[in-house]
Amino acid sequence: MTVREFFDSFDTSGLNSGEAAFVSRASAVASDLSLLILEALYNSIEASAKNIFLQITETDEEFFVTLRDDGRGIPEEYIKRAVYASYTSKTVRSIGLGLTLFNLAALQTGGSFNIKSSTGISHGTTIEAVFFKTSRLCPKIGDMP
Repeated sequence: MTVREFFDSFDTSGLNSGEAAFVSRASAVASDLSLLILEALYNSIEASAKNIFLQITETDEEFFVTLRDDGRGIPEEYIKRAVYASYTSKTVRSIGLGLTLFNLAALQTGGSFNIKSSTGISHGTTIEAVFFKTSRLCPKIGDMP
């Protein structure tokens, strides 16, 4: 499924006006790699991470994105829901799209998305994504700085 297909199939009928506006803004975020990364960084901050490592490597064909934090982590049973559905642990709205869009944006280019997380003593989360720049569906780079 592409990001466009996701938004075309997204049912906003049960959302309040603030949540519907959020979905509309999220559609714009999905077409900008810098905003997808920024959303993931916000997740790290909201998870009380003290240390955040971000590495973006670019080759002629690909972008490799690695984000690692020492935040409280995501319980294993929620990882798939956070990546493949509109799940959120936040209480300010009933939907979350950041990881879903990050995942879809990478996959739609033929790339990959992986998330590992631990909530134990050595807690934290690692996200690794590969975007193929040669894909017509690759998000624009955006304003990385």
